[in-house]
Amino acid sequence: MNPIEIIQGRAFISNRIMDVTIHVKDGIISKIEYGSISKFGNKVLKLPLNYLILPGIIDIHTHFRDWELSYKETLSSGTAAAAYGGVVLAIDMPNTKPPLNNLVAIKRIFHEAMSSVYTDYWVYSGIPNNIKELEKIIKYGYVAGFKIYPEDLSSKVLKKALKLITAHKMLIILHSETYMSTEKCLFFDLGSRYVCRSLASMIESTEYISSLIRDEEMNRKNLHITHIPYYDLAVKARVIGATCDTCLHYILLDSDDEACSCRYKINPPLTPYIERLKLLKALIDGSIDAITTDHAPHTLGDKSLPPTLCPSGIASIEYAFKLLFTYVVRNIMSLSKYVKLVSENPARILRLEHYLGSIDEGKLASFTIVDVKGHGRVDGPKYSKACCVGFEGYSYEGEFAMTIVRGCIAHEIGVGVHRCGSIIPLIIEPKLFT
Repeated sequence: MNPIEIIQGRAFISNRIMDVTIHVKDGIISKIEYGSISKFGNKVLKLPLNYLILPGIIDIHTHFRDWELSYKETLSSGTAAAAYGGVVLAIDMPNTKPPLNNLVAIKRIFHEAMSSVYTDYWVYSGIPNNIKELEKIIKYGYVAGFKIYPEDLSSKVLKKALKLITAHKMLIILHSETYMSTEKCLFFDLGSRYVCRSLASMIESTEYISSLIRDEEMNRKNLHITHIPYYDLAVKARVIGATCDTCLHYILLDSDDEACSCRYKINPPLTPYIERLKLLKALIDGSIDAITTDHAPHTLGDKSLPPTLCPSGIASIEYAFKLLFTYVVRNIMSLSKYVKLVSENPARILRLEHYLGSIDEGKLASFTIVDVKGHGRVDGPKYSKACCVGFEGYSYEGEFAMTIVRGCIAHEIGVGVHRCGSIIPLIIEPKLFT
């Protein structure tokens, strides 16, 4: 698809909505003119008054499966779903099959992504079983960070791994639960799993990782705690100097929903209604840095298994950020706060603030364009292979009209999706990436 050279419309820039003409060259914002200026041409995109240009949404926690799990999702279907959901950049977790915890697998996924993704794409690495492999990945230098799972807390190499990762100022993403709590929960009834996979276990694992970093005099600003379901865990993150994110399903769903169906079984588990209210407060008051989807697709067969056997996960990347925008339309959340949660802060967490997170000259021309007068209803996946979204029947206000990835229209309402994506290493360091 031919790239756009000029975009004209209303944009959110420097915490204000203003009329702008955005010039794009080689996928970069080359110039921003303010006010209404007439421009014409085949590569000029003129937007109606009800459209609003926002900095592109970044989802820092997704599971696009592929390889041996391609029957659940692929890089292609997952990033097409992301484009439909307004996402310009998605970061993939390493618990693929086989896992992304070695350099061979990481290079393979990058190679395959270059020809298949609709949005821009990046990956985290898992923690390898040996330090030599970790050193290879760090020397390679092109992963977004390293993911620590509950089972990694007992790894013999964890302390050395943390020292190496932080010495190179790389990001650590923590799933804050203890392995013991996750194992105890296997046979708990749906709706009560939050009792065993408790806030106490999450704080315990967070404090443990924090203590390892402190003992080695490492910088805890490299630590990010993901998919937190409790307000008190967000407070703990603040105390230790870490950043954190939560998912929309912890705001809109609770343990009563999980009790109804495996469709709502996720990890960490959904919590009681009161915790939903606390998390919403945390979003508004700034205690939480980002919103992610933890997009985790499964087949209908998977989700139809008995409660103790059905896998965990909700696949909401196509709708989560639209549902969140409803809070803006209803004046529950400011537009500035929304942009911070979905774009500005995720870019900062990933150390991509010079490329994404705001609309400025010199940054990537990647935008989420919202029809503020539009509205819709969640009626199931559009491009994802997942059986279900988790929010079926929910209404939202503010429709995502376009997703633009570096000047290329990755999704346009009423038209469809287009392959516009690449991998972050190739975008930011094309001459060095091999």
